[in-house]
This record gives sequence, C-alpha cells and structure tokens, in this order.
Amino acid sequence: MTRKVFGALITLALFSSSALSARVHSRDPQWLKLLHYQKQWPGAYVSQADGKDFFLSPGGRNSPEEELAALILSLEQQDHEEDRNSFCRFPARVRWLRKTGFALPPQKTKCHRLDEFRKQVSARSVYIVFSSYFLSNPASSFGHTFMRLGKTEEPSPAHELIDTGVSYAAETGSSGVIAYIFKGLTGGFPGEFRAIPYYAKVHEYNNSEMRDLWSYQLNFNQEEVDFLVDHLWELGRNHFDYYFMTENCSYHMLTVLEAAKPELNLVAQLSRFYVLPSDTLKVIEKEGLIRSVSFRPSPERVSMHLSESLSDKDLKSLPRVIENPDLFAQDERSKAAALLDAALLKLEIDQEKKLLEEDVRTLKLQQRLMLARASIPLRSPKPNYDYLLGSAPHKGHGSRRLKLGYLNRAREAWTTFGIRGALHDIMDNHTSYLSDTSLEVFNIVGLSDGHRFQVEEYSLVNMLNLRDMSESKSALSWKARAGGWRDHFQGSERQKHGLSGGLGLARKFSSMTAYLLPTLEAVYRSTSDDKFKPTVGGDIGFYLRLASNLKGHTFFGLRDESQNESFLSNEIRFSTIKYGVGASSLIYTESGQHEFQLASYFFF
Repeated sequence: MTRKVFGALITLALFSSSALSARVHSRDPQWLKLLHYQKQWPGAYVSQADGKDFFLSPGGRNSPEEELAALILSLEQQDHEEDRNSFCRFPARVRWLRKTGFALPPQKTKCHRLDEFRKQVSARSVYIVFSSYFLSNPASSFGHTFMRLGKTEEPSPAHELIDTGVSYAAETGSSGVIAYIFKGLTGGFPGEFRAIPYYAKVHEYNNSEMRDLWSYQLNFNQEEVDFLVDHLWELGRNHFDYYFMTENCSYHMLTVLEAAKPELNLVAQLSRFYVLPSDTLKVIEKEGLIRSVSFRPSPERVSMHLSESLSDKDLKSLPRVIENPDLFAQDERSKAAALLDAALLKLEIDQEKKLLEEDVRTLKLQQRLMLARASIPLRSPKPNYDYLLGSAPHKGHGSRRLKLGYLNRAREAWTTFGIRGALHDIMDNHTSYLSDTSLEVFNIVGLSDGHRFQVEEYSLVNMLNLRDMSESKSALSWKARAGGWRDHFQGSERQKHGLSGGLGLARKFSSMTAYLLPTLEAVYRSTSDDKFKPTVGGDIGFYLRLASNLKGHTFFGLRDESQNESFLSNEIRFSTIKYGVGASSLIYTESGQHEFQLASYFFF
C-alpha cells in the first residue's frame, strides 16, 4: 500500500464522527452499492464498473477501502479544475460521506456542469418505464425498461413529456451480425447511461415502434431522488461491460436504484442466467416499491380504440376521408369528428416515414385533415384505458415454466418432462403479453417410459407472430424456430436439427384467429439417408379464444418430404398466471398413427 493511501486512512479515522475503523466504513452497504461492488468471497470485492475514470485509486476496482481513502484524500487536496474535482465528479459519494458523519473540508470549486444537470433534470419523482414487447426487432422482443425522472411529485400526463428519460444501452457501433451476437453474449460492448428528454423516448418507442409505455412510479422520497440523480451523474463518466443475457438494461436499472436506496435487495432476486424486463418489474413489486402505475397507449392502440366506435362501412371509407376530408366534415358533428380523428391517426401511422421526411403531398393531406377537424367545435372524447391496468406487465405469468404430463403414442405410454427458460407461448394465459404471439427460449421436452429417456424436442428460440392482415398491406404473419424435434411420418421416427420458418397471412375475429403459413425447413436428419434436404410445406389453422383462461388450437400441416405427408393437430388448454392444464392430439394422416397427450404447466 502506498504511503499516500496509508496517510489517507489515518485522515479517514480523524474525520470520522464515530470510532469505527476505515475498514468498517468501507463496508457500508451504500458505499458498496455506489461503487457497484460485488462480493467474490469473504473480504474480496470487485466492482462491475469498467470505466477507469470511475475510480480514484489504482486499486479501487478491487478495494472499497482504498477507494474510500483515495476519495477522502482527493477532497482534502482539492483540484481547482471542475472536471477533476471530486466534489464535482462524485456528488453521490460526497452525499454519502456527509450522511455518514464525515466532517468534510469546505468546497472551493463551483460545479457549474453538475448544477446545470441538476437544474435541467429538476427531479421530484422516479419511474421505471416498460416498453412493450416488439417481436419485429429481436433485441426488443422481450420488452425494454428505462428510467424516467419526473419534474412533478405526482403523475402528470400533461407535463410528463418534459421529464428526463434515462437509458442504459450497449454502444454496438457497426458490428456485423456474428460479431454483434458474440460480443453481446460475452460483454464485448460497453454499456453506457444516457439522459435524454423523455419526449424523445416517447417518439422512439411509442410513436415509431408502436409500443405501449407503462410507467411505474417508485416509492422514493426526495432525499433518495437526489441521491439517484447525483449517482447518474457519476455514471456518465463510466461504462459497464454489456451482457445481453444478464448485465443488461433491466439489470443496471436495479443496481442504480439500490445505490440510491441501499436497503433494497433487488439484484439478488434475479436469475443468474438471464434477466428479463418483465422479471425486474416483478422484483420491484415484491419489494413494495410500486407507488402507482400509468399507461401511455401507442398510436396503434389509440387507432384500435377509435375503430371500435366506427362501423365497418366507416372504416372502409377512411382512405377517402384522407383524400377528401372537407366532404366528410359535413356529416353529423359527432360522426364527422370521429371519422376525421380516425383518418388523421391512420395517416400518421401509415405515412410516418413520409411525414418525417416532410413529403409535400403527405404534409398537405395532414394539414387538410387537421383544418377539417378544427372546423368542428367538438372535443374528442378522452379514451379510458383503466381496464388495461389489470394486465400490466408485472401481473403476467412467470417467464419460466415446468411441464409434466402423459403421452400415449402408438399404444406406448410415456411420461413427459419439460422446462422452458423464457417467455411465453400462444396457448399460455396472455395477461400482460401480446395475444397471438409466442416467444420461447431454451425450451426442452423429454420422454421416459421407465426404462429409457429421450429428448423429444428442444428449442434455442421459437417465435410466432400472427398479425391481422387487415392492419395494413405489409402485415405479414410469420414463425421461426431454431432447435431439434422428432416426427413420425409413415410410421417411422425422424430426428431433425436445424431451422424452420414460415411466412403468410392471418385474420383475426372476435374469438378466433385464422392463419395460413407456407413453411420451409432446413434441417439435418440424423436418422435418414438424406441428411440435408430442404422441406417445403404449409400450415393452415385456427386459434380459438374460448374463454378468458381457455384456448383451443387446431391446424392441418403438410410437409413435402419423400412424398406429401400431412398431419392434423388439436389442443385445448386452460391456463392461469400460476398453472395450466391441457390435452392435445396428433394424427398422421398417411399412416393413421395417433398420439394423445395430457399435460400440466407450472409458471415461476
């Protein structure tokens, strides 16, 4: 240990208002959380922070004691340069010193940039914002969380756009697909905190990607809010190695909350293998942190809400309303207002890119619609979305699932076992999840007859997205799977490993979704002479919403292998957010082989 650090330890003892040793103070929970230390084994620590400017001591990343001593020394020997002055660089740590009882020397340098940041943020409240699932972007398929610093103590929809959004994201640069995946899984990208106007986040997620935003106001008092703001300032000079599966956006939102409110125990409740945004919401609910929940609908959801008040004839007339709004403005006032509201929203959704590019014709259409609507002195009714609060993201089923069941195949009885790492399939209870979608990761199902065990199927990823073809001309439905499975065409078993997918159309009705998906398989057949033979085919089927917790699925599948081979599948499942039970059957039409299965599901 250097002479300076040793001297600082003595100074530390002198400044302390208690008889506690320097070692004891450096083990204070808030000090450890402000520096993002993780305990490796008794007496050994390492910080998850990877930026060199985050530490004052050369050994600070591994020694809470040395870093605390270096901080005290730097405050005694103040640098007059604002960017190098510890009062300005580490305001949250200085707050902690004062809170703990250290008698600090007078501050000699004004922190102009820090004062400006505090003034700009003017935080009175803290929110965690969940941006809903977005299957069109793989990086956002599981949803996304970020922070919002509110300028008012109570939720205020009229003022929230001037709040500050705080995101933590990987700086990926222009990496190729393979490098992107590899670096993302191994911590090869730096992750950084950014503070930007909240309206920019609303535009990105709400308006451009058509994702609903859920704001969770947290039980933070003003002192804790101030601690949080100062700690975020400190993190602006730092980065963390970003891991897509674990130390991601959701994970570090919780580490920051713990630093400002050290009695919280959030991170320890997360999975060691992966961290999902919805799981972090469940953790903050379990800790009693949620003060209130508010909802900001996407323009697409607002459009759906408006459409419910219009007839099919009115909906079909919207393109004509966009082209000639003055003609429809002459209708009965309430009907004309509803038509023009829906037409304006449809134009902004369908032609968002052209509006951003300031396309002259599109801007004129928008202007004419707005003028026509302004000519009707009738306020648009304010939609009430309170009914959606019962399906807020933290109220859905757990992301992991166990399966236990019975299978009868060709008069042979098997016990089935399965576990899914994440997240949801279309037959699960869809509270808090997108309906008519599946997103499963690390799913494996095994069979046993008491004498032998075999893996029946596994999926690294299995996705399904059924979009109503009436939404837009480009509303295609699709599915994709990477993994392995067995089938039993012509009475013989085939093991397949590889990729499969489909692209087609779907149509949604009140209690049913019908779909047609041409399919392609690119697989390795371990039990066939033709090891690598692409297979084309198609699926046509129906998903039925029989009751709030009861769903059915029936579909006919065709695969063109050595000859056309087909099968008929039926399933019915009752599912809550805790458990589910179901029955299914599968018939191979050529051989007549029949399978019947009973299964139970447990979410956690």
